[in-house]
Amino acid sequence: MGSIGDIYKIVQTAFNQTQAIEVQAFIFDLQTKINELQAQTSDLKEQNLNAKSDLQEKIFQYQQQIVELQKIIDQQKREIADALDWKKTKSEYNFDDRLGIWIHKTTSKPFCPKCFDRKAETPLRGSNHNGIYYCPVCNLGF
Repeated sequence: MGSIGDIYKIVQTAFNQTQAIEVQAFIFDLQTKINELQAQTSDLKEQNLNAKSDLQEKIFQYQQQIVELQKIIDQQKREIADALDWKKTKSEYNFDDRLGIWIHKTTSKPFCPKCFDRKAETPLRGSNHNGIYYCPVCNLGF
């Protein structure tokens, strides 16, 4: 049998080999975990791409809805502006209940009530001498 120094060297060598095996096992475990994490990362990237694609599709749909809503808003603004314009125009007339026609306040010209209801200012033709007016658009007599 050898000296204590020789035994120490043998024990040290065995211990170093055990440690080396343990370190190799640890490295193998770490490599396995790294591979698992890389696979998870790849899965997450794919999920992220899918989620991004889904979000982009939703954004596109919302943008389309915004465009459609803007068209509706613009149309409603035009309708409101038209209604206000017509209200102003209509305020320039009086309705003659006796004749059933609209009369312009400043010019005293008669206008067709049927056309006027359709927001059209159609002057009546004819004379006040015989009391007969007619509309050149809808051919009604008054």
